Amino acid sequence: MKHYFVSYNLADKAWAEWVSQQVEALGMSVVMQAWDFEAGDNFVARMHAALQQCERMLLILSRHSLDARFTNEEWQAAFALGQRIVPVRVDDCRPPGLLAPIAYIDLSALDEAAAAQALKAGLQPPRRPNTPVPFPGRRAS
Repeated sequence: MKHYFVSYNLADKAWAEWVSQQVEALGMSVVMQAWDFEAGDNFVARMHAALQQCERMLLILSRHSLDARFTNEEWQAAFALGQRIVPVRVDDCRPPGLLAPIAYIDLSALDEAAAAQALKAGLQPPRRPNTPVPFPGRRAS
């Protein structure tokens, strides 16, 4: 099973490729149209298969993707399947409806190094501290 199906609008292909390469550098696998779909493939069948074989959807969130028919159908299908959707915002857009309450990784105003760090931090699971947490209460003088 792959980790992420990358959903994006063609206008955001450069972002999808950059994000996908960063994800793979973190040791996770992706399926994305530009890299994994071949000429002659049935686009809808391949999208369906990708949604079935991936644990999560990574949605390149932009004004383009929010206005696109297929991108919306992809995240709606993932939502219906109960898949976790991880939006990665790449421009100043506001997710509507069912996407609105989903926390996103925001790369929209970052340079490359900061964007890579933000993506890494957003995709890594939270960790419990491995050192003692200081007592926050009253301290002896």
